[in-house]
Amino acid sequence: MQPDTQFEREVLIRMQKAIEPAWWLSSVADMRWKGVEHAGPFELKGVTFGQKYINLFTKHAMKKAYQEKDNQLFFMQFLMNALILPPSEYFKKEVLDMILDDNGSEEEMELRAELGVQDPEFFQQRLDEILPTFELEYDEEIKKLLESLQPVMS
Repeated sequence: MQPDTQFEREVLIRMQKAIEPAWWLSSVADMRWKGVEHAGPFELKGVTFGQKYINLFTKHAMKKAYQEKDNQLFFMQFLMNALILPPSEYFKKEVLDMILDDNGSEEEMELRAELGVQDPEFFQQRLDEILPTFELEYDEEIKKLLESLQPVMS
């Protein structure tokens, strides 16, 4: 049996793909503070849009939890921040449709301006252009286990 000459390289690439969502989310959170800047060989995609999206999503999650006693959106955000729910399940057209229904609030208008399209038909296409693609597959078993805990956390 011949050793795989690319084994180490493939492991390192997979590790990089695994940490990319955490690094991006952490950067998006950190860069909202005055004086924090990104320095590196490449530009971070979708930082401003990501910040505005997360802000409006959090506003909806708080409203739903307070008014309807429904913590489902907080749970969704928890799963995404814990990297159990892939960012692509959080940053997607269906969720964007929901959070853009904010009675013309300032946050909604800012997010719409960053999005740059008004037709919901093009939302997913635009999200795919604005945000990084996180290619690594997530462990569905861990996601199912955490989803089974949702009633306990509600």
